[in-house]
Amino acid sequence: MKLMLLNIAILLLLCVNCTNTPNDSIKEIPFGDGIEHVKEINISRIASDVEYIALETTPDCLLGRDLYNVEFCGDYLFVRGDYQLFQFSKEGKFIRKIGKEGQGPEEYLKITSAKYDNHKREIYVNDLLAKKIKVYSFDGNFIRDIPVGDGELLLHYDSDNKLFYMYPMLYFNKQNSSELIVYNENGEKIYDFPFIKKENVEYPGFIFTNTIIYTYNNALYCKDPLEANVYQLIGDKKNPAYFFNLGKYEKYSMLDDMIVTGTGDTGFGEINKEADNKISFYDIFEMSDCICFHYLQNQRRLALYDKINNEVCRVRGRNAKIDGFTDDLQNGYPILPRFYTNNKIVGYVSAAALLEDLTDKNNVKDSVKHILEDLSEDDNPVLQVVTLKMSQK
Repeated sequence: MKLMLLNIAILLLLCVNCTNTPNDSIKEIPFGDGIEHVKEINISRIASDVEYIALETTPDCLLGRDLYNVEFCGDYLFVRGDYQLFQFSKEGKFIRKIGKEGQGPEEYLKITSAKYDNHKREIYVNDLLAKKIKVYSFDGNFIRDIPVGDGELLLHYDSDNKLFYMYPMLYFNKQNSSELIVYNENGEKIYDFPFIKKENVEYPGFIFTNTIIYTYNNALYCKDPLEANVYQLIGDKKNPAYFFNLGKYEKYSMLDDMIVTGTGDTGFGEINKEADNKISFYDIFEMSDCICFHYLQNQRRLALYDKINNEVCRVRGRNAKIDGFTDDLQNGYPILPRFYTNNKIVGYVSAAALLEDLTDKNNVKDSVKHILEDLSEDDNPVLQVVTLKMSQK
Protein backbone atom coordinates (compact mmCIF):
# COMPACT_ATOMS: atom_id res chain seq x y z
CA MET A 1 0.00 0.00 0.00
CA LYS A 2 2.83 2.41 0.84
CA LEU A 3 4.39 1.95 -2.60
CA MET A 4 1.02 2.42 -4.29
CA LEU A 5 0.35 5.67 -2.45
CA LEU A 6 3.89 6.92 -3.12
CA ASN A 7 3.47 6.32 -6.86
CA ILE A 8 0.15 8.17 -6.84
CA ALA A 9 1.79 11.08 -5.05
CA ILE A 10 4.63 11.19 -7.59
CA LEU A 11 2.18 11.25 -10.48
CA LEU A 12 0.02 14.08 -9.18
CA LEU A 13 2.39 16.18 -7.05
CA LEU A 14 -0.13 18.80 -6.10
CA CYS A 15 0.40 21.48 -3.50
CA VAL A 16 -1.60 22.27 -0.40
CA ASN A 17 -1.42 25.28 1.84
CA CYS A 18 -2.51 26.39 5.26
CA THR A 19 -2.32 29.77 6.88
CA ASN A 20 0.04 31.37 9.34
CA THR A 21 -0.52 34.67 11.06
CA PRO A 22 1.37 37.38 9.15
CA ASN A 23 3.71 39.79 10.91
CA ASP A 24 5.03 43.22 10.06
CA SER A 25 7.92 41.87 7.98
CA ILE A 26 5.62 40.04 5.53
CA LYS A 27 3.86 41.61 2.55
CA GLU A 28 0.25 40.41 2.63
CA ILE A 29 -1.20 39.34 -0.73
CA PRO A 30 -5.05 39.51 -0.92
CA PHE A 31 -5.22 36.25 -2.86
CA GLY A 32 -8.61 34.83 -1.86
CA ASP A 33 -10.56 37.99 -2.61
CA GLY A 34 -8.51 38.83 -5.69
CA ILE A 35 -9.11 35.61 -7.63
CA GLU A 36 -12.83 36.36 -7.61
CA HIS A 37 -12.04 38.99 -10.26
CA VAL A 38 -11.29 37.60 -13.73
CA LYS A 39 -9.32 39.85 -16.06
CA GLU A 40 -7.87 39.60 -19.55
CA ILE A 41 -4.15 40.49 -19.62
CA ASN A 42 -1.98 40.58 -22.74
CA ILE A 43 1.32 38.72 -22.63
CA SER A 44 3.02 41.90 -23.89
CA ARG A 45 2.62 43.33 -20.39
CA ILE A 46 5.51 41.15 -19.20
CA ALA A 47 7.09 39.83 -22.42
CA SER A 48 9.21 41.17 -25.24
CA ASP A 49 8.75 38.09 -27.43
CA VAL A 50 6.88 34.80 -27.74
CA GLU A 51 8.21 31.87 -29.76
CA TYR A 52 6.35 28.64 -30.51
CA ILE A 53 8.61 25.58 -30.72
CA ALA A 54 7.33 22.28 -32.09
CA LEU A 55 9.13 19.38 -30.38
CA GLU A 56 10.12 16.82 -32.99
CA THR A 57 8.07 13.63 -32.81
CA THR A 58 9.84 10.31 -33.43
CA PRO A 59 9.23 6.72 -32.27
CA ASP A 60 12.02 7.26 -29.70
CA CYS A 61 10.55 10.50 -28.43
CA LEU A 62 6.85 10.33 -27.55
CA LEU A 63 6.08 12.76 -24.75
CA GLY A 64 2.36 12.33 -24.16
CA ARG A 65 -0.03 15.14 -23.21
CA ASP A 66 1.70 16.39 -20.05
CA LEU A 67 5.21 17.76 -19.59
CA TYR A 68 6.75 17.87 -16.12
CA ASN A 69 9.74 20.11 -16.74
CA VAL A 70 11.23 22.20 -19.54
CA GLU A 71 14.71 23.73 -19.20
CA PHE A 72 16.91 25.69 -21.60
CA CYS A 73 20.53 25.01 -20.72
CA GLY A 74 23.46 26.00 -22.93
CA ASP A 75 22.81 24.89 -26.49
CA TYR A 76 20.12 22.43 -25.47
CA LEU A 77 16.51 22.11 -24.46
CA PHE A 78 15.71 19.40 -21.90
CA VAL A 79 12.15 18.11 -21.53
CA ARG A 80 10.92 15.64 -18.93
CA GLY A 81 7.86 13.64 -19.91
CA ASP A 82 6.40 10.58 -18.21
CA TYR A 83 9.41 9.71 -16.03
CA GLN A 84 11.86 10.02 -18.93
CA LEU A 85 14.21 12.82 -19.89
CA PHE A 86 14.66 13.97 -23.49
CA GLN A 87 17.28 16.27 -25.00
CA PHE A 88 16.47 18.56 -27.93
CA SER A 89 18.19 21.36 -29.77
CA LYS A 90 16.92 24.83 -28.89
CA GLU A 91 14.90 24.68 -32.10
CA GLY A 92 13.09 21.49 -30.97
CA LYS A 93 15.00 18.83 -32.92
CA PHE A 94 15.25 15.57 -30.96
CA ILE A 95 18.83 14.57 -30.03
CA ARG A 96 18.67 11.74 -27.51
CA LYS A 97 17.01 10.28 -24.45
CA ILE A 98 19.09 10.63 -21.28
CA GLY A 99 19.68 7.26 -19.61
CA LYS A 100 17.10 4.51 -19.56
CA GLU A 101 14.79 2.75 -17.16
CA GLY A 102 16.12 -0.33 -15.42
CA GLN A 103 17.92 -1.59 -12.33
CA GLY A 104 21.47 -1.54 -13.67
CA PRO A 105 24.18 0.71 -12.18
CA GLU A 106 23.79 3.28 -14.98
CA GLU A 107 19.99 3.07 -15.13
CA TYR A 108 17.16 4.66 -13.15
CA LEU A 109 13.94 3.24 -11.76
CA LYS A 110 11.89 6.42 -12.26
CA ILE A 111 12.96 10.00 -13.00
CA THR A 112 11.05 12.27 -10.67
CA SER A 113 12.98 15.51 -11.32
CA ALA A 114 16.12 16.74 -13.07
CA LYS A 115 18.47 19.75 -12.72
CA TYR A 116 21.36 20.99 -14.83
CA ASP A 117 24.83 22.56 -14.58
CA ASN A 118 25.78 24.20 -17.88
CA HIS A 119 29.34 24.99 -16.75
CA LYS A 120 30.08 21.37 -15.83
CA ARG A 121 27.75 20.08 -18.57
CA GLU A 122 26.17 17.67 -16.13
CA ILE A 123 22.60 16.52 -15.56
CA TYR A 124 21.35 15.55 -12.09
CA VAL A 125 18.53 13.03 -12.32
CA ASN A 126 16.52 12.35 -9.17
CA ASP A 127 15.69 8.62 -8.92
CA LEU A 128 13.41 8.84 -5.90
CA LEU A 129 12.68 5.11 -5.61
CA ALA A 130 16.40 4.21 -5.71
CA LYS A 131 17.30 7.01 -3.22
CA LYS A 132 19.92 8.43 -5.58
CA ILE A 133 20.75 11.39 -7.76
CA LYS A 134 22.22 9.89 -10.93
CA VAL A 135 24.64 12.17 -12.77
CA TYR A 136 24.87 12.12 -16.57
CA SER A 137 26.87 14.24 -19.01
CA PHE A 138 25.23 16.40 -21.65
CA ASP A 139 26.32 13.65 -24.06
CA GLY A 140 24.09 11.20 -22.21
CA ASN A 141 26.89 9.24 -20.53
CA PHE A 142 26.51 8.07 -16.94
CA ILE A 143 29.08 9.60 -14.54
CA ARG A 144 28.29 8.77 -10.91
CA ASP A 145 25.67 8.38 -8.16
CA ILE A 146 24.96 10.78 -5.30
CA PRO A 147 23.13 9.13 -2.37
CA VAL A 148 20.13 10.89 -0.83
CA GLY A 149 17.50 9.97 1.72
CA ASP A 150 14.39 7.84 1.41
CA GLY A 151 11.53 9.49 -0.50
CA GLU A 152 13.39 12.77 -1.13
CA LEU A 153 12.51 14.84 -4.18
CA LEU A 154 15.10 17.12 -5.81
CA LEU A 155 13.58 20.61 -6.03
CA HIS A 156 16.53 22.90 -6.72
CA TYR A 157 20.21 22.80 -7.61
CA ASP A 158 22.46 25.71 -6.66
CA SER A 159 25.15 25.57 -9.35
CA ASP A 160 27.25 28.28 -7.63
CA ASN A 161 27.50 26.53 -4.29
CA LYS A 162 26.94 22.97 -5.61
CA LEU A 163 24.05 22.30 -3.27
CA PHE A 164 20.96 20.14 -3.75
CA TYR A 165 17.68 21.07 -2.06
CA MET A 166 15.66 17.95 -1.35
CA TYR A 167 12.01 17.77 -0.27
CA PRO A 168 11.07 14.77 1.92
CA MET A 169 7.65 13.72 0.68
CA LEU A 170 4.92 13.26 3.29
CA TYR A 171 7.20 14.64 6.00
CA PHE A 172 4.29 16.25 7.83
CA ASN A 173 3.14 12.86 9.11
CA LYS A 174 6.20 12.69 11.35
CA GLN A 175 6.62 14.50 14.65
CA ASN A 176 10.34 15.14 14.18
CA SER A 177 11.39 15.62 10.59
CA SER A 178 12.69 18.15 8.07
CA GLU A 179 10.70 20.14 5.54
CA LEU A 180 13.78 20.75 3.35
CA ILE A 181 17.21 19.06 3.35
CA VAL A 182 20.36 20.42 1.70
CA TYR A 183 23.13 18.12 0.44
CA ASN A 184 26.51 18.79 -1.17
CA GLU A 185 27.80 17.00 -4.28
CA ASN A 186 29.16 14.14 -2.17
CA GLY A 187 25.75 13.37 -0.76
CA GLU A 188 26.65 14.82 2.64
CA LYS A 189 23.92 16.64 4.52
CA ILE A 190 24.93 20.29 5.06
CA TYR A 191 21.87 21.57 6.90
CA ASP A 192 18.12 21.26 6.95
CA PHE A 193 14.98 23.20 7.75
CA PRO A 194 13.18 21.36 10.57
CA PHE A 195 9.45 20.77 10.46
CA ILE A 196 7.80 21.59 13.76
CA LYS A 197 4.22 20.55 14.26
CA LYS A 198 2.01 23.25 15.72
CA GLU A 199 -0.19 22.52 18.70
CA ASN A 200 -3.93 22.15 18.13
CA VAL A 201 -3.47 21.79 14.36
CA GLU A 202 -4.97 18.73 12.70
CA TYR A 203 -2.85 18.04 9.64
CA PRO A 204 -4.25 16.29 6.55
CA GLY A 205 -3.92 12.52 6.57
CA PHE A 206 -3.06 12.30 2.89
CA ILE A 207 -2.09 15.05 0.45
CA PHE A 208 -0.15 15.33 -2.80
CA THR A 209 2.34 18.04 -2.12
CA ASN A 210 5.71 19.58 -2.84
CA THR A 211 7.48 22.73 -1.78
CA ILE A 212 7.90 25.45 -4.39
CA ILE A 213 11.40 26.91 -4.81
CA TYR A 214 12.05 29.81 -7.17
CA THR A 215 14.69 32.47 -7.78
CA TYR A 216 14.23 36.21 -8.17
CA ASN A 217 16.97 38.87 -8.35
CA ASN A 218 19.57 36.18 -7.59
CA ALA A 219 17.81 35.32 -4.32
CA LEU A 220 16.19 32.00 -3.43
CA TYR A 221 12.59 31.79 -2.22
CA CYS A 222 10.41 28.91 -1.09
CA LYS A 223 6.80 28.21 -0.24
CA ASP A 224 6.22 25.28 2.06
CA PRO A 225 3.06 23.33 1.14
CA LEU A 226 1.72 23.50 4.70
CA GLU A 227 2.01 27.27 5.03
CA ALA A 228 0.61 30.30 3.24
CA ASN A 229 3.96 32.09 3.54
CA VAL A 230 6.78 32.61 1.06
CA TYR A 231 10.25 32.81 2.62
CA GLN A 232 13.60 33.99 1.32
CA LEU A 233 16.27 31.36 1.99
CA ILE A 234 19.64 32.69 3.14
CA GLY A 235 21.84 29.78 4.09
CA ASP A 236 19.94 27.78 6.67
CA LYS A 237 17.73 30.74 7.62
CA LYS A 238 14.21 31.55 6.41
CA ASN A 239 13.20 35.22 6.21
CA PRO A 240 9.48 35.91 5.67
CA ALA A 241 8.62 37.68 2.43
CA TYR A 242 4.93 37.20 1.53
CA PHE A 243 1.75 35.95 3.17
CA PHE A 244 -1.23 34.68 1.17
CA ASN A 245 -4.56 35.78 2.64
CA LEU A 246 -6.88 33.09 1.30
CA GLY A 247 -10.06 34.72 2.60
CA LYS A 248 -13.09 32.45 2.35
CA TYR A 249 -10.97 29.65 0.86
CA GLU A 250 -8.90 29.24 4.01
CA LYS A 251 -11.40 26.78 5.47
CA TYR A 252 -10.62 24.29 2.70
CA SER A 253 -6.86 24.33 3.23
CA MET A 254 -6.54 21.35 5.54
CA LEU A 255 -8.80 18.96 3.64
CA ASP A 256 -7.32 15.70 2.37
CA ASP A 257 -6.66 15.62 -1.37
CA MET A 258 -7.45 11.91 -1.39
CA ILE A 259 -9.68 9.65 0.65
CA VAL A 260 -8.09 6.25 1.23
CA THR A 261 -10.30 3.32 2.19
CA GLY A 262 -9.30 -0.21 3.09
CA THR A 263 -7.50 -2.09 5.81
CA GLY A 264 -4.25 -3.93 6.27
CA ASP A 265 -1.76 -3.80 3.39
CA THR A 266 -4.34 -3.01 0.72
CA GLY A 267 -6.35 0.12 0.12
CA PHE A 268 -8.08 2.20 -2.49
CA GLY A 269 -7.84 5.92 -3.01
CA GLU A 270 -10.10 8.40 -4.72
CA ILE A 271 -9.96 12.16 -5.14
CA ASN A 272 -11.73 14.03 -2.35
CA LYS A 273 -14.50 16.01 -4.05
CA GLU A 274 -14.90 18.20 -0.96
CA ALA A 275 -11.45 19.61 -1.71
CA ASP A 276 -12.46 21.08 -5.10
CA ASN A 277 -12.39 24.60 -3.65
CA LYS A 278 -8.98 24.19 -2.06
CA ILE A 279 -6.21 26.36 -3.53
CA SER A 280 -3.09 24.32 -4.27
CA PHE A 281 -0.07 26.13 -5.71
CA TYR A 282 1.94 24.60 -8.56
CA ASP A 283 4.53 27.30 -9.15
CA ILE A 284 5.41 30.94 -8.56
CA PHE A 285 7.08 33.29 -11.05
CA GLU A 286 8.18 36.60 -9.54
CA MET A 287 9.04 39.63 -11.65
CA SER A 288 9.84 43.29 -11.01
CA ASP A 289 6.28 44.60 -10.74
CA CYS A 290 4.15 41.46 -10.52
CA ILE A 291 4.01 37.81 -9.44
CA CYS A 292 2.33 35.01 -11.41
CA PHE A 293 0.78 32.06 -9.58
CA HIS A 294 0.09 28.78 -11.36
CA TYR A 295 -2.39 27.05 -9.08
CA LEU A 296 -5.09 24.40 -8.94
CA GLN A 297 -8.65 24.97 -7.82
CA ASN A 298 -10.61 22.16 -9.38
CA GLN A 299 -8.80 23.06 -12.62
CA ARG A 300 -5.49 24.65 -13.62
CA ARG A 301 -5.63 28.39 -13.07
CA LEU A 302 -3.46 31.49 -13.28
CA ALA A 303 -3.45 34.49 -10.98
CA LEU A 304 -1.43 37.69 -11.16
CA TYR A 305 -0.44 39.92 -8.23
CA ASP A 306 0.23 43.56 -9.11
CA LYS A 307 2.95 44.63 -6.65
CA ILE A 308 2.45 48.33 -7.28
CA ASN A 309 -1.32 48.42 -6.72
CA ASN A 310 -1.42 45.48 -4.28
CA GLU A 311 -4.12 43.78 -6.35
CA VAL A 312 -4.73 40.17 -7.40
CA CYS A 313 -6.81 38.92 -10.31
CA ARG A 314 -7.42 35.64 -12.06
CA VAL A 315 -6.11 35.78 -15.64
CA ARG A 316 -8.28 34.49 -18.49
CA GLY A 317 -8.95 35.87 -21.95
CA ARG A 318 -12.37 36.39 -23.49
CA ASN A 319 -13.79 33.15 -24.92
CA ALA A 320 -10.62 31.28 -23.90
CA LYS A 321 -10.93 27.63 -22.87
CA ILE A 322 -8.13 27.84 -20.29
CA ASP A 323 -6.68 30.42 -17.92
CA GLY A 324 -3.69 32.28 -19.28
CA PHE A 325 -2.35 35.44 -20.87
CA THR A 326 -3.77 36.51 -24.21
CA ASP A 327 -1.04 36.08 -26.82
CA ASP A 328 -1.18 39.48 -28.51
CA LEU A 329 2.40 39.11 -29.81
CA GLN A 330 1.84 36.02 -31.99
CA ASN A 331 -1.99 35.87 -31.90
CA GLY A 332 -1.59 32.30 -30.75
CA TYR A 333 -3.00 30.09 -28.00
CA PRO A 334 -3.58 31.40 -24.43
CA ILE A 335 -0.34 31.15 -22.44
CA LEU A 336 -0.47 29.44 -19.03
CA PRO A 337 3.08 29.62 -17.60
CA ARG A 338 4.29 26.23 -16.36
CA PHE A 339 8.09 26.59 -16.04
CA TYR A 340 10.75 29.27 -15.56
CA THR A 341 14.13 28.98 -17.27
CA ASN A 342 16.82 31.62 -17.92
CA ASN A 343 14.61 34.74 -18.01
CA LYS A 344 11.94 32.84 -19.89
CA ILE A 345 8.63 31.40 -18.81
CA VAL A 346 7.36 28.40 -20.75
CA GLY A 347 3.88 27.13 -21.41
CA TYR A 348 2.81 24.33 -23.69
CA VAL A 349 -0.21 23.26 -25.66
CA SER A 350 -1.08 19.92 -27.25
CA ALA A 351 -0.83 19.77 -31.02
CA ALA A 352 -4.49 18.72 -31.23
CA ALA A 353 -5.67 21.70 -29.17
CA LEU A 354 -3.54 24.11 -31.18
CA LEU A 355 -5.01 22.85 -34.45
CA GLU A 356 -8.58 22.77 -33.15
CA ASP A 357 -8.81 25.95 -31.11
CA LEU A 358 -6.91 28.46 -33.24
CA THR A 359 -10.00 29.39 -35.19
CA ASP A 360 -8.46 32.33 -37.04
CA LYS A 361 -5.38 30.65 -38.46
CA ASN A 362 -4.92 33.38 -41.05
CA ASN A 363 -4.30 35.94 -38.31
CA VAL A 364 -1.45 34.13 -36.52
CA LYS A 365 2.11 35.35 -36.90
CA ASP A 366 5.66 34.12 -37.43
CA SER A 367 6.47 30.95 -35.49
CA VAL A 368 2.82 29.92 -35.00
CA LYS A 369 2.10 30.15 -38.72
CA HIS A 370 5.25 28.17 -39.53
CA ILE A 371 4.39 25.40 -37.06
CA LEU A 372 0.82 24.98 -38.30
CA GLU A 373 2.05 24.18 -41.81
CA ASP A 374 3.35 20.72 -40.82
CA LEU A 375 1.70 20.02 -37.46
CA SER A 376 -0.30 16.82 -36.92
CA GLU A 377 -2.72 16.31 -34.02
CA ASP A 378 -0.69 13.28 -32.83
CA ASP A 379 2.57 15.25 -32.61
CA ASN A 380 4.36 16.12 -29.38
CA PRO A 381 3.19 19.23 -27.46
CA VAL A 382 4.19 22.66 -28.74
CA LEU A 383 6.14 24.93 -26.40
CA GLN A 384 5.24 28.60 -25.88
CA VAL A 385 8.52 30.26 -24.92
CA VAL A 386 8.02 33.74 -23.44
CA THR A 387 11.05 36.01 -23.19
CA LEU A 388 10.51 38.40 -20.32
CA LYS A 389 11.20 42.10 -20.64
CA MET A 390 14.53 43.12 -19.14
CA SER A 391 12.78 45.01 -16.33
CA GLN A 392 10.90 41.82 -15.41
CA LYS A 393 13.93 39.75 -14.35
